[in-house]
Amino acid sequence: MTISRSTRRVAFTLIELLVAMTVLALLVILIARSLNSAALTTTGSRKQMDADSQARMILDRIGSDLGRMTKRSDVDCFLKGWSADVIMPGNDVLFLFSETIGYFRGASLSAKSPVTLVGYRVNSVSTPGTKAYALERFGQALAWEASPEAESMAFLTYPPGDATPIPESTIQGRWPAIVGGPPNYTGGTSADYRAIGEQVFRFEYCYLLKDGTFSNTPFLPAHTRIDGARDILAIVVGIAILDNASRKIATDLSLLSDALPDPTNAQLAQTPPVLMAETWRNAMSASTFADSVGLPQSAVGQVRVYQRFYYLGN
Repeated sequence: MTISRSTRRVAFTLIELLVAMTVLALLVILIARSLNSAALTTTGSRKQMDADSQARMILDRIGSDLGRMTKRSDVDCFLKGWSADVIMPGNDVLFLFSETIGYFRGASLSAKSPVTLVGYRVNSVSTPGTKAYALERFGQALAWEASPEAESMAFLTYPPGDATPIPESTIQGRWPAIVGGPPNYTGGTSADYRAIGEQVFRFEYCYLLKDGTFSNTPFLPAHTRIDGARDILAIVVGIAILDNASRKIATDLSLLSDALPDPTNAQLAQTPPVLMAETWRNAMSASTFADSVGLPQSAVGQVRVYQRFYYLGN
């Protein structure tokens, strides 16, 4: 007897294949989104840590210079608001004598200096080796007395007291090419400018006076000049940082810098006072801010704002 056996072929139908491919595609999409979200979170955290690290270094450096500031009534310091025409709209500059370590140019290159002319600014144009809109520090070592080997502070003082006319800045008068000119005083040039914050595009400060008020003027209304910073209890410094990747998206960083306004005296007089950090965050929270500065909202969200008080202790 012969037994016949029928063979049945087993295979997937077209519908089963489509369902399987759809499920696989959904899984791939979900995994890709998870990985992308994790990558964005990691990148954002890394940018935040980089900004925090740079801000800490910069603010510590400023604090070191201000902590050793030469506060004598006959010694000049070129600060915002010290005279009616030094308003400095936009990024501020700061020049002062500080008893911090510096080095002489010329014959005594290895000699440590007892006092240094220190300056801070945001240079709005690129210079050799430096990008535009980066925070720069100037440091030139000086001697207390006249010296044939180095610049000195000799004859760079003025008579103290409010009875005498307000003098011209001895710093600006002696080093006009370094300090620059109005209105922003950021056009100075010197080989001693060094970028210490390549991601810092905004630098602003105001004063906490000894009567407890905040002001853009570095002395109380009863006085007419700085006179050794006698009326300043603290200098409040604000900086804004934008990472290098986000900078590449910006077509014009001047728009972003200008869009973070200076705090007005009216804002500083409010209770509580509206200082730089709050003023800038309020500006960036506006719905039209991103379009006005030519940046996507994601890049605007990468702007980091920092603020610190420096008490002068005089």
